Amino acid sequence: WILFESVKGGFHRMPTGTGILRTYDPEVGDGLELQSITEVLVSMDEAPFGKGGCREAFRCSINGKTMVAKRYLGSGPHDQAFLEDYVCAHKAHTLAQRYNTHNPPKPIHFLLPNCILVFDGQLYSIEEYLEGRWQKHNNIFGMTESNRATPNAFSHFTFFASGQQEMVLDLQGVGDVYTDPAVVSLHEGQYGYTDTGPKGIRDFFASHKCNEICHALQLPLPTPSFLASLGSNKKKLDQLDQLVLLDAGVANVANVTNCVQQYTTGKVQAVNVNLKKSNLPAVVTSGFGSHPIQVSRIEYY
Repeated sequence: WILFESVKGGFHRMPTGTGILRTYDPEVGDGLELQSITEVLVSMDEAPFGKGGCREAFRCSINGKTMVAKRYLGSGPHDQAFLEDYVCAHKAHTLAQRYNTHNPPKPIHFLLPNCILVFDGQLYSIEEYLEGRWQKHNNIFGMTESNRATPNAFSHFTFFASGQQEMVLDLQGVGDVYTDPAVVSLHEGQYGYTDTGPKGIRDFFASHKCNEICHALQLPLPTPSFLASLGSNKKKLDQLDQLVLLDAGVANVANVTNCVQQYTTGKVQAVNVNLKKSNLPAVVTSGFGSHPIQVSRIEYY
């Protein structure tokens, strides 16, 4: 998102009117189940305060509460785009809940955009208005854009929590409340127009530097053969100072597979890996999330 300085100082209202607010059940994560249709009182800024590649964002008031209305750009099927965004947000929300059970220094939350507003002939996605400094931490092309540990460790976490199938990227928001996440999968486009596929996952690991949270959660890196299957340049694979799953030099590959299965199902236990080379790190998942992370530089996270 690009934030426009010219509208940060105040609201430039359109005349107030009525709109139709469609609310969908936030407990349903893989589709839209209509919960209610309500007529609401709306006023909205004339100019957007931010703009992304597919939407522009307006501050608005709905029945007196300040919210954000995001209007889709282009002439495509906007209901379908809303569904794709909602499914991505719900998946990120679910993974964030799982991440938070491991007692990270700072828990994270995602807004769930489960409302559509029809106002003045336009369709808007509605979500909570976040007060504070907006920051973006990584993008759908796998590049990190901030040095904060929490968001990038979370992206790392999501890859293994999903069984090495998906990753939550495009993390942005205020503090650790995020919005507009993208889910990037092994099948490009599976999660809509922001799913950059294997390249996004590969390039994240090419640029990601594991931090204290990654180490405390004992997050492994993908195996060399897996990254090679994504077309990786493997420049990260020789960093043996991190907990890495290595299929090269490991005598018992079955234990490595078991380790990943235990990790992704949450059934955490020690896995003994017999190494041919003594200088390679063992793969151990015991203690994952069982001890609070003790840190002195909490602001870094």
